[in-house]
Amino acid sequence: MPNDWNALPPAEGPITVGIDGGYLRNWTKQKTNFEVIVGKSVPTERPAKCFAMVQIYDDKPKRRLFDVLSPQGMQMNQDVVFMSDARKAVRELQLYPNPRATHMLDWFHITMRVSVLGQFLKGLRHAKLEEDAAPLTVTGLVDEMECALARTKWNLWHGRPAREGLVISTAFVESLVNSLLGKRFTKEPQMQWMHRGAHLLLQTRTLVVNGELEATFRQWYPAMRTNGAQPVLLSEAA
Repeated sequence: MPNDWNALPPAEGPITVGIDGGYLRNWTKQKTNFEVIVGKSVPTERPAKCFAMVQIYDDKPKRRLFDVLSPQGMQMNQDVVFMSDARKAVRELQLYPNPRATHMLDWFHITMRVSVLGQFLKGLRHAKLEEDAAPLTVTGLVDEMECALARTKWNLWHGRPAREGLVISTAFVESLVNSLLGKRFTKEPQMQWMHRGAHLLLQTRTLVVNGELEATFRQWYPAMRTNGAQPVLLSEAA
């Protein structure tokens, strides 16, 4: 409850969570793709962790994200910053984990939207005006809007000094997307995937990236022992 949050111990530094996505070819519906959500959580004082899922297959995607953030020290009085491109699937995923979360649109995608507005104004300037329109008035309005848009873009990129040092891009997640959805998933021209298979393989790959694969196997199989760097089950090693 909100009244209990004040009783919590002081939270650690903010956690920055970047969320992006990629697309895989669909085995069930030929010639279509389905989306994969990939993210990376970067606490101020703890190691980063990545996560991934096929959201339309995962029956509890919000809980999966919560389970990533909780071991990283997240509390209900924690400052959490979500960076994304604001797509619907991503936006819905990040609304659940923390009531004090801040949701920010990635700077690259802001620039894309500003560019679209700029193209619209250029088209408006050259559009055929109605017979009763006043060309000079319309041109003057377009000039004012273009100046306002240019100032907006400058302010977004230069910002205020208080924003210095903060993450403004999801580039650190985009590189993770390329890593997780590498040759095995997308670089083979004929490779197609079912939702379940892609989702389970992503869970394995994220465990490897996070360095948690062996610990997970030990949790499942307490009698497991390792032979060098490769986990081996006792039944298989006999």
